[in-house]
Amino acid sequence: MNDKLIGELIRPLDPMAFRGNMDIRVSGICYDSRQVKPGDLFVAIKGFKTDGHQYLKDAMEKGACAAVLEDKRIWEDSLKMEWMNGENASCLVSDSRLALAFIADEFYGHPSQQLHVAGVTGTNGKTTTCALISKILEASGEKVGWMNTLDYRVDREIFPSQRTTPESLDLHRMLHQMVNAGCQWAVVEVSSHSLVLDRVAGCAFDAAVLTNITQDHLDFHISQDEYCKAKARLFEMLDDISSGPSMDKVAIFNMDDPASRKILETRQSKGSVRASTFTYGLEYEADVTARDIQDQGNGLEFTVITPWGTSPASSPLMGRPNIYNILAAISMTMAFGMGIQDILEGLELMRGVPGRFEKIRLGQDFDVVIDYAHTDDALSNLLSVLRRHTHGRIICVFGCGGDRDKGKRPLMGKAAAMGSDWSIITSDNPRSEDPEKIVHEIEEGFLEKGSKGEYEICMDRKDAIYRAVDMARSGDMVVIAGKGHEKVQIVGSEEFPFDDQEVAKQAIQAVMAEKLGK
Repeated sequence: MNDKLIGELIRPLDPMAFRGNMDIRVSGICYDSRQVKPGDLFVAIKGFKTDGHQYLKDAMEKGACAAVLEDKRIWEDSLKMEWMNGENASCLVSDSRLALAFIADEFYGHPSQQLHVAGVTGTNGKTTTCALISKILEASGEKVGWMNTLDYRVDREIFPSQRTTPESLDLHRMLHQMVNAGCQWAVVEVSSHSLVLDRVAGCAFDAAVLTNITQDHLDFHISQDEYCKAKARLFEMLDDISSGPSMDKVAIFNMDDPASRKILETRQSKGSVRASTFTYGLEYEADVTARDIQDQGNGLEFTVITPWGTSPASSPLMGRPNIYNILAAISMTMAFGMGIQDILEGLELMRGVPGRFEKIRLGQDFDVVIDYAHTDDALSNLLSVLRRHTHGRIICVFGCGGDRDKGKRPLMGKAAAMGSDWSIITSDNPRSEDPEKIVHEIEEGFLEKGSKGEYEICMDRKDAIYRAVDMARSGDMVVIAGKGHEKVQIVGSEEFPFDDQEVAKQAIQAVMAEKLGK
């Protein structure tokens, strides 16, 4: 990456004030003072746990040549700005998070405009839909990079995911790496947090896909209406930012989801929409739909009906929720000209996503499934699918995360009570909250009038998984929900190694060994 002048980088920002030399050359950008290298531009952003403005002096002492900040009190305090000299520069902006995104986009040469970028947002199904889109694109001969909850991939290099959608600087850097690697597409899982916190600002999306919107993250968004508005921002970006010269823009909506219909109706009423709109669904009239659905124990078979033709299709994935994910992926890829044969091949190649309906098979005579379901809607759908494929009882192990939306806890309890025969309520990343308090809030859902299903409480997640596996008899289904692919348990501010898959395997092996011993 070539150095860039500070004047070039702040050009898109409309800064409130500037000090220093506009011709200072910037060799890198950083928002973490611990990672600053000589020649870097340091952008001070206010986080949830700390404020980057506290580390401005540290950044300059490590060799930062320039700084961008939004705190006007610091800007006007000569003592706090004493590190300024004739060899560096500083810039005051109204929003340093937003500034970071546009600076990164400028620094890396507007990489999203050199790629075809598809963004997928929604409460449930984002990761699976991203994976389906990627597989179809690859089957069509396209070179694809991606960023999702599980990991980030540039060409064939895989990076661990720190969050669903990376910070803007990291996002634009990886898009730049994708361009250099010869990728034609970037498939990005877009969280509501990333939209509100401007992590995807400056990114030119060519496609936006909405899976569904159900209750989640109300600890952050305050209300369901604000949560929906956050998701709608992705579609507004289709109209605001130009994309590559050869691509049309496409917006994809789930017609069976009320919130999706509302966002679509609002967009249509504005009359200034640039993107072509395609819809999918099973119940409401939609452009892309499925008929004759056969949900077998080894996958799905159905007929897909689209504006581009009708065809039989199959997938190794299971359950009605995955039909929606598949239809979303078909809608987006067909809208961009992918042929039906490539789409069918991509569906077959998509064998599943780690931690999503992941079966653990070690020769036991009962089933064990690991799933990320951490909302009441996702858990209810999961248990409904499992019921159709279970001859015996459903035993559900689950909990709810601490420092997150408290309103969904009794709803999760009710979903488990209605969908399983026996539930074990346990701990799931309690963070700074009292785990027992969380569990008792979940329990309220089991105690509601009209609720059914029996339950017990086992605070230790490992013990709960062992208990469920030990209870299982031939034909039963053990479902371990909530953490999916996660490899840690967060207690307080510490992270402890914990993997539902590994614990489940150990429990199964212990039970099988005990049976052989008898």
